[in-house]
Amino acid sequence: MDRRQLTDADNADDREGSCMTRCYAWPLTVRAGDDLMLHVSTGHRRFGIRLFRFGASVDEVPGQDLVYDGCQLPLGRPDEAWGWPRYSVTLAGSLADGIYLAVPAPAGEDDVIEPVPAGPELATRSDACLFILRRQPDSGQRTILFKLPTATYAAYNQLGGASTYAGAFWSRDWSAQGYVASLQRPGNGGVGGRVMEGDAPDVYARDSRRQVFAHWDAPFVAWLESRGYQVSYCTDFDLQYDETLLDRDALLVSAGHDEYWSAQMRRRLLEFVDRGGNVCFFAG
Repeated sequence: MDRRQLTDADNADDREGSCMTRCYAWPLTVRAGDDLMLHVSTGHRRFGIRLFRFGASVDEVPGQDLVYDGCQLPLGRPDEAWGWPRYSVTLAGSLADGIYLAVPAPAGEDDVIEPVPAGPELATRSDACLFILRRQPDSGQRTILFKLPTATYAAYNQLGGASTYAGAFWSRDWSAQGYVASLQRPGNGGVGGRVMEGDAPDVYARDSRRQVFAHWDAPFVAWLESRGYQVSYCTDFDLQYDETLLDRDALLVSAGHDEYWSAQMRRRLLEFVDRGGNVCFFAG
């Protein structure tokens, strides 16, 4: 990939107009009882947040009626936290474990937030982002834990001009092969970013790229929940940093493009199996 391709891709975002909206959640996993921390850049003067749970169906979460003042900022560097304005979104205590999508929507002069149609296509919107709500399981409960390959999403995310594979017009004094990619920018939950160009499309599913949530993970999640399986969710970074993550779950499931594993992630998984846990990979 050459410099011209990368520069034109970023300029395309700048040309979307004064109402371009993008967002990212940080952290990606929200514990029950905590607020969602959503970082938003938008050309809308006033906006609200539409929330949706992605499972067997895509359903809007009711009761989100707060309106915020908008602020538009340029795209950041791909290797640094973007630091966009942070908005605290209260999540109802009754919400179930699951994968959720947030979409900032414009609000009119009367502060009525515009509707956003619910459906699987939400996962392909450039103005949406993904986050996970995870509850503390009941004592002794053993469940299925589905891991999203967020490290892969982040590695291929080119938003801001580069990915871990291509850094055509930015450089630093790296001590090892490859590039650094920030986790605090749109797209690192697999929704709302831009996948680097270069790989051939999946001939069986041309509507999305392999390295996004919509391609493999979303259909698998919908299938699991439509069959009645009780599922909780986590990210790669939960597996990396949360030493209690696998204390109770009976089965960890990985699907889709799950390419990146740290030594710590692998160690935790092997110890889980040694304690009697189970792992199932639906990926190459």
